[in-house]
Amino acid sequence: MEPTDPPRKVTGEALENALTERFPASNLSVLAHFYRGELSRSIAWRQKMDMTTHWAVIATTAIISLAFSNPASSPLILPFGTALLILLLTVEARRYRFFDVWRTRVRMLEVHLLVPALYNDKRLIEGDWREVLCNDLLAPTYKMSHWEAVGRRLSRTYIWLFAIVLGAWLVKVYLVNRPPGGSLDWNGYY
Repeated sequence: MEPTDPPRKVTGEALENALTERFPASNLSVLAHFYRGELSRSIAWRQKMDMTTHWAVIATTAIISLAFSNPASSPLILPFGTALLILLLTVEARRYRFFDVWRTRVRMLEVHLLVPALYNDKRLIEGDWREVLCNDLLAPTYKMSHWEAVGRRLSRTYIWLFAIVLGAWLVKVYLVNRPPGGSLDWNGYY
């Protein structure tokens, strides 16, 4: 199949024939249920991560609202918000590592089982994905380190929440230390 060839329409019978050529019929049922199960686990862990992100956004909003609700309130509540964000980031990084385990398995099944079946092309490289998947099922391992997970969640979501808390803290410090004339005296704060 050349890249310029028009896409072929794959019928249900052609897909079934392509799959049974690669796997015995008894294994196809097992693989289908396995794929659905892994996809379900992946979705469940993604929802858990989303819940942690929602908690972080709500906590940030609540801390900032509390800091600005009373002009006499201390700006020290905002560093507490940062500590809370660090805790939630740690929880979310742990959940992201679990999500990545299931996502990797689902992606492996999609790439090495579904794509070749849909293309019905025997020239696709198969590799040792079956052995990798079997070893992962026998002895599951994380696919990334804790710090890599923290870095990914920080760069995608939490950096913005930390920036908002920092900005709110700077505004609050300015408002607390602002003399009636309007200029800021940093020496009086420290």
